[in-house]
Amino acid sequence: MIPVPDEKWGEVPKALVVLKPNACATEAELIKFCRSRLAHYKCPRSFEFVTSLPKPQPEDSEKRSAEKVLARRGYDSPDFVARKSGT
Repeated sequence: MIPVPDEKWGEVPKALVVLKPNACATEAELIKFCRSRLAHYKCPRSFEFVTSLPKPQPEDSEKRSAEKVLARRGYDSPDFVARKSGT
C-alpha cells in the first residue's frame, strides 16, 4: 500500500499487487474483497498489478521501495518527492 494524491482527501491508498503464477483477479474483485474485510477508508481506491516488488534495502522501508517502483514508471507521490528533495 502506498499513498496517491486525491483532490478530495489529500491522499488515498493504492495497492501494488503481485499475483501468484496462474492466478487471476480484477481490480473490481479486489475492491469487493477489501471492502468486505476492511473499514471503507482503509480500502485501496486503486490497484496496480506488477510482476514483482523490490526487496527493501536496510535503509528503506517497504513503502519507500514500493514508491520507487512507481517513480520508475513516472509517478511520484508527494511524500516521496519531498524525501528525494530533502524537504
